This record gives sequence, C-alpha cells and structure tokens, in this order.
Amino acid sequence: MPLPGVRGNYSFRLIVLYTKKAPQLSAQELVVFTKNMAAAATKCCPLNDEQQFVCLEDSAKLILGALCRRHEAEPINAGVGDCCDDSYAFRKPCFDDLQVDGTYISPPLSCDQVLNLKEDLCKAQEEELQTEKQKLLSNLVKQKLRAAEMQFQPILVDFAHLVEMCCQAEKSEMCFQEEGSKLIEKCWSLLGA
Repeated sequence: MPLPGVRGNYSFRLIVLYTKKAPQLSAQELVVFTKNMAAAATKCCPLNDEQQFVCLEDSAKLILGALCRRHEAEPINAGVGDCCDDSYAFRKPCFDDLQVDGTYISPPLSCDQVLNLKEDLCKAQEEELQTEKQKLLSNLVKQKLRAAEMQFQPILVDFAHLVEMCCQAEKSEMCFQEEGSKLIEKCWSLLGA
C-alpha cells in the first residue's frame, strides 16, 4: 500500500529496512545508499528476466561494495562487517538476511532536532522534499528500531501536509512555528510509546 506523502513505497521500505540494519550510518548516508538501490531497481526491473538478474547483481555489487568501503574506513557494525567479509557471491544474500542491529543504542534526539520545520522547505524542489522526508524517517527509525514500518506513517503524512499547508499560508514561518508544535507533540508520543 503506497504511503501518502512518501513517493514510492519502495524507497520508504528501503530506508526503514537499512536504517534498522545499519543505524550507525548518518541519515544522509542512508538516503544516498537507498536512493542508489531504488535507482538500480528502476533501471533493471524493465529488462527481461535474464538481463534483469545480471543488472541487479552488478548494481548490488557496486552499491554494497561502496557500503563495504565505508565500513572499512569507519566500521559500521558487526553484521555489516560479516557481510563485507563474505565472498562477493554471498554478499547480497547476507545483507538481505541482516536483522535489526540489537547492539545499537540511539543517542538521545529530540523531535525538534528531527523535524526540519523551516520556511526554506517552501523553496525546496520535489527531490529535496523527498530527501527531507527520508532523513526524517531514518532519524525516527533510529530512535525506535523495533517499531513496525507503519508506526512512522502518521508523522510523515502530517509532515507532508504541514509543509503544503504552511507554504500556501500568507505567513509561512509563523505557520511552521504554530502548526509545527502539534507535529512535534505527535513525534514525542511516537518516540515515548
């Protein structure tokens, strides 16, 4: 079921999935990583079965190779390390099988740090808005690694609605301050639950 306010259920799922597997990565790194994966799927999926398999395997080698180089430079976690140490043939299945990183302890993050509610969102292009939503999602998931995907949906929907409403308002900065406080409350109730 596609989520309102988030373009492409696939990107949303990838952010949740990989934030849970490698929460030590910054939200920006996770957005770039999952965008590369989504771009590979977009490029490879229209091909016939045989070409599709080769295309996806080649893309996965490149994307996971970049992740492993990042791990080599600055270790992410033991699970990622095990997959990176695996042979190329088994690297992708290893990453697919990775579970939530149970060793991760999230640094305390307040909702006002997670939510970027500023007037400059009104000048953002669609791609920038999607990136903001994905970073927001990644930061929320880091705070609640064991939460189900759908628990994050209301915040994302409200964030998209708030941006749309405040950008149409006469005094958008004031709108972001007033309406943003309601969204911050909802965020706190999610993180405190």
